[in-house]
Amino acid sequence: MLAKSVFFFLLIGSLVSCDVALLAKSQTTEQNPGVYDPDYEGRETKTFYAMNTQTEKTYSITAVHLAENEYCTVYGELSAAISLDTAESIADEFKKNIHPLITKAFGDFREYLGDKDFGQYDKLTLFLLDIRDGYDATTNPSYVAGYFYPGDMYRRSQRASSNEAALLYLDVNPGKIDTDFFSAVAHEFQHLINYSIRMNQQGGDGNINVNPQNTWVDEGLASAAEYLYSGRHIEKKIDYFNFDAERRFSSGDTFFVWKGLFEDYCTVYLFFQWLRIQADGDPAIYKDIINSKDLDYRAVTGAAAKYIDGQFEDWETLLEYWLLANYVNASEGHLGYNNEISTEIRALHADRHSLAPGEGVFSYLDGTGFTPKSQSGSHIRYFGVTQAGELIDSPEGVFPSGQTGRILTFNANKQTGAPSEYGYLTGKVEPFQRRASDGAARGVLPVQGPWPIDIPPAFFLE
Repeated sequence: MLAKSVFFFLLIGSLVSCDVALLAKSQTTEQNPGVYDPDYEGRETKTFYAMNTQTEKTYSITAVHLAENEYCTVYGELSAAISLDTAESIADEFKKNIHPLITKAFGDFREYLGDKDFGQYDKLTLFLLDIRDGYDATTNPSYVAGYFYPGDMYRRSQRASSNEAALLYLDVNPGKIDTDFFSAVAHEFQHLINYSIRMNQQGGDGNINVNPQNTWVDEGLASAAEYLYSGRHIEKKIDYFNFDAERRFSSGDTFFVWKGLFEDYCTVYLFFQWLRIQADGDPAIYKDIINSKDLDYRAVTGAAAKYIDGQFEDWETLLEYWLLANYVNASEGHLGYNNEISTEIRALHADRHSLAPGEGVFSYLDGTGFTPKSQSGSHIRYFGVTQAGELIDSPEGVFPSGQTGRILTFNANKQTGAPSEYGYLTGKVEPFQRRASDGAARGVLPVQGPWPIDIPPAFFLE
């Protein structure tokens, strides 16, 4: 996970062009055997800046121009040896599918940027490289599938490491040129559009101190872009949530306090799919969120109140219903995913639990009733639901006897940086009941990595 620290960019060189054959031959080394590709003969090369996510420092890298059309330009790290045919297929897929789908859903970044008299902003640059992320299949299974660096939107005199282009960095090791790769393009493209909107709202090119949307909002929209592009659900994220091998989800882990782990991407994906499903499947809810001048949860509650239900203007209510939906799985209404997605969340056997803002856990209600202790944190809330998925009336916070189901205990604090608070659970053991969504019941093995993540644009601006 990347450290949450201020990132200082270093000036390490200037853009250069040269004859690729001479350069490639000179870089064919013991560490990079066979870099030279005869098909690169005479093609333009350029020095780009990129980030080593392990050291949090920039470095220079030589890339070759591989393909281009009216919507994008494709460059590849020279040592990655991307074939021209592959690059052409990437450019073609972006032109025919990714660009029209993502701009329709979120907007065209060129409309927000205005005319720039420097760099390449009339089309998107796709830079294919082996992102230095420390990936190891055994010890570090998460890898940076791609990222968007906001500094590229400014002159080099404003940001020393700017590549002066509307640019996306896309990993080719262990990333492969497949559906996941193109989903990563859609994901990062949303980030670029989102930042372009923020620039437009907050002063344009002259303002280098742009405030981005909260990471979880930006990442939620980016995860929605993956779904809109592929037209199908990302089963790896759903299965990872349902199997919950490390019990992080049943322990309350959600996206609201962003940690940069694959778990965050799973829960934010589910939440933003639930929003779309509840809005009668209309992705227009996403466009309202991305264009909101609110940067935090209010961008989401405003859109949810407009497209789903007026009661969701309240963040506490919206969070409550989504958390309950992951247990109830109703086929209609707000407490489920209307049969598009099936989720499973386990109950905790404990008396109390520490919860960060946005986190929620379930405990078993065995029919004997439940009264939370008065020492609960000031933002801790309790809601009961029967096994049939009906909300339990709890006057003054007391859950009467005679009902079986679960108690949801969650932290409704709207401030992501607020400290955790203790909430109370029933302490009862829930009888094991397999459901259709349970990974064990479906015979699903633990989902295997590698786990794709990215570097949120907000990271660069901290």
